[in-house]
Amino acid sequence: MSVYPNPFSNTFIIKSSNHSLLGSKVKVMSRQGVIVYQNIINKKINFINLPKLPSGIYFVTIEHKDGLEKRILIKD
Repeated sequence: MSVYPNPFSNTFIIKSSNHSLLGSKVKVMSRQGVIVYQNIINKKINFINLPKLPSGIYFVTIEHKDGLEKRILIKD
């Protein structure tokens, strides 16, 4: 799984090398633990558009059948 670009301006991409993430839940949280975005992954390449989000550090969590993956993203 790839999450890029980092840092991002408005949109970042979650890309799976196969279809293993289909149906997984993605959450983006602020440093304060507030969920600012959540959705279900329904494609191999997912574009997450967050233009109104303030600049800062965010945590991306993906819950899938094999466990949990976390990434740190910076918004310009």
